[in-house]
Amino acid sequence: MADKYACYRDLARTEKENRDYRIISVTRESEVLIIAPHGGEIEPFTSAVASKIAGRTDSLYLFEGVKPSGNRDLHLTSHRFDEPKALEMVRRASIVISVHGEKDVHGRFAMAGGLDKPLSRGIAGCIAEAGFSIRAPENGMSAVHPLNICNRGKTGKGVQLEISYGLRKRLNQSEDMMQRFASAVRSVIYRFSKIEFHEESVLRQYYSDIRAGNSGPATR
Repeated sequence: MADKYACYRDLARTEKENRDYRIISVTRESEVLIIAPHGGEIEPFTSAVASKIAGRTDSLYLFEGVKPSGNRDLHLTSHRFDEPKALEMVRRASIVISVHGEKDVHGRFAMAGGLDKPLSRGIAGCIAEAGFSIRAPENGMSAVHPLNICNRGKTGKGVQLEISYGLRKRLNQSEDMMQRFASAVRSVIYRFSKIEFHEESVLRQYYSDIRAGNSGPATR
């Protein structure tokens, strides 16, 4: 389904902040930013997942639909998501993870895309190890457009995490599952935030440890 608005400026001409949508931003002393550009009722439960991943240590940005109905109108495709506060926060971050909602109601799975291939593979691997189903990104969900909001940080590459509606709903119903899912993502973010420039030798050891079922390489 095509977006109603071409960009944030178009959206803001019709939709009113704090009536139709709201922006929640929390800046912390962290190089990591977790964002849900389609939060609230646009893609339900993505705000909750993003907030849990960010925890109390990483920066957080949520663009939330709060209309009684018609929140799909607030959806801006990721490579056209240009809300100024989001762009400001993304540009300051070295690691950007965007949380999105895939529409499958019955399936419970996640997909990790984005231009940061080592990080997306690491996240996918740890989510699978935590007991969740992982699929390769479907058409239109690979997040390889350079203007995708997840790819606009300091490094020019990030991760887009697509989570099916079925899994998001289940995570929202179970604090234990939500914690397990968020911890899996956070564990990889923490390791990568300690690996300067994603050094190949360290990454090779990381994936070797993942395959062996170990916790990953020592950080430095």
